[in-house]
Amino acid sequence: MKPGDPFFKECTDCPRWSLCRLGVSRWARPETESDRSPNEGPQHEVTIAKTLRVARFELTFDEWDACAAHGDCDPHISASGWGRGGSP
Repeated sequence: MKPGDPFFKECTDCPRWSLCRLGVSRWARPETESDRSPNEGPQHEVTIAKTLRVARFELTFDEWDACAAHGDCDPHISASGWGRGGSP
C-alpha cells in the first residue's frame, strides 16, 4: 500500500478493505456534472449507522477464508454448492 491509500489489509492473503465510517453523506453524481450518465443518480442522502469494512473488488473464497483464519471474518460462510477457492 502507498501512503494515503484508503485501503488496508489485515494479513497477506486477506482482501483489501476500506472503512465506511458512520455518518450521513450524499451519494450519486449531481445532475450538473456534464459527463454524468442517467444511471448515476438521483443524488440522495445515505446514513451509515455503524462503521463497516467494504472491499474494493468482489471477494473470493480464498480471501474470505484467509480473513477468517486471521480472526476478522465469519468462518461459517457457505459456498452454497458453488465451490470455494477463487470463486467470488
